[in-house]
Amino acid sequence: MSHVIGLISTNYTGANYGKLIEDRPVASIPFAGRYRLIDFALSSMVNSDIDTVGVITPANYRSLADHLNMGREWGLNKKQGGMFMLPGAVHGLKDVSARFSLRDVILNKDFFHRADEETVLFCAANRVYNIDFRPAIEKHEKTGAPVTLIYKKVRQGEHARGLFLKIGASGLVSSIAPSAKGEANCFLDSMLISRSMLLEFIDCYQNLGYIDIMDILSANLGQIQVNSWCYTGYEHAVDDAEDYMHVSQDLLRPEVAEELFNEDRPILTKTQDSPPAKYLPGARVKNSLIAASCVLEGTVENSILFRNVTIGKGAVVRNSVLMQHCVISPGAVVENVICDKYVTISPDVKLSGSEKKPFVIGKKQEL
Repeated sequence: MSHVIGLISTNYTGANYGKLIEDRPVASIPFAGRYRLIDFALSSMVNSDIDTVGVITPANYRSLADHLNMGREWGLNKKQGGMFMLPGAVHGLKDVSARFSLRDVILNKDFFHRADEETVLFCAANRVYNIDFRPAIEKHEKTGAPVTLIYKKVRQGEHARGLFLKIGASGLVSSIAPSAKGEANCFLDSMLISRSMLLEFIDCYQNLGYIDIMDILSANLGQIQVNSWCYTGYEHAVDDAEDYMHVSQDLLRPEVAEELFNEDRPILTKTQDSPPAKYLPGARVKNSLIAASCVLEGTVENSILFRNVTIGKGAVVRNSVLMQHCVISPGAVVENVICDKYVTISPDVKLSGSEKKPFVIGKKQEL
């Protein structure tokens, strides 16, 4: 849709990712054997016919820039439109739960001034989904409201964190709160907002640049018409290591994998050509996702293995995520563990976390 531009915010961090974000932003955390978290928001935009996307980057953006490659794999390396790598505010955010810092928008106001499109689809990069944004865009344009917030309904007892919306019968948002009881409407860190309103926010709040755009909307619901659109498919935030493990395990459910990796709406990513995995005598694999170039001689259950992982003879891997070039030596046992890249587990070593608190091993460690 040439009348809509995409904007992905990656300039934020969190306190509970552990060693997963020691030298990378949340948006470039490896996921599902071959992807990065940002691939889901970016692919959803491209599959919704959005051909101009800005990515607001943090200070440690190297891995993100390397992965995105100026949008080549997403068809965004073009002369008109395409991908724009935008600088984020170097001071970061006061509130670690904030996603849409006005300071980031102020820093890139020229991007908005030069745009011809009137609507901006603003998303965070820490959520796993495959959304067709076109129905939300159609509703946004039909109602004429300057803002449309995208949400999902959460049943009582379901896990959800973030902001929650109170929505009237007409679909207008009447309140935005950091918590909710019982059934609730969870904001998916995605909104459609008019470009003119973003520029108006810059003029009105430039002396309060640390403020988050959601705080501005919450304080002005009486003056700004904020509409809503409900998403009914699979979605899950990755706000910490526990979430990362939970969503990784969800991928092993056929109905989730089928929805997320729909052939008609592919999740695109940086391509890497590799030979297929090799299963040696003694290898046993159950309910797992095995990427290319892995060499298996042990047991793997309910786990996700990235490229070039080696599982030695007699080794056991259960309920774990092993990123690229990990080596599980013969006789070793790992359970409820997240291993970052180039981790080596020595022979006969046993490591175990728990379902609610996985054991996270940082990059290039030997245990």
